[in-house]
Amino acid sequence: MSNAGGLTASQRRMLDFLNTFIVRKGISPSYAEMQDALGYRSKASIARYLYALRERGYIDFAPGKARTIAVLFPLEGVPNWESIARALYLQNVDMREHLKKMGWDVDAKVMSLPDSKKGKRRVQ
Repeated sequence: MSNAGGLTASQRRMLDFLNTFIVRKGISPSYAEMQDALGYRSKASIARYLYALRERGYIDFAPGKARTIAVLFPLEGVPNWESIARALYLQNVDMREHLKKMGWDVDAKVMSLPDSKKGKRRVQ
């Protein structure tokens, strides 16, 4: 079997299972459902495969939240543009919140960095 898309055979199997499950049931599987269907003995194995697929851009999910897996790029067929757009939107929201916590004024027309020496902002 070829290593198409930079995935191992086990990663391809996981991605195919996720896509099939979501298409058929309309929700993503739980860790227990993945464990049973794919024959893994631990949830840590499931997590390792999910994070590897996420790192490679095939799926996205909200860590620590149940049933949030979205297949962005299935092995076969067309990319899921709706899921891709949603993932990008959520990343943007998360980044804006992170920048606000760091002291950035994300709504300003001119972005300014917090000045760590004087507690003032310097314009970039």
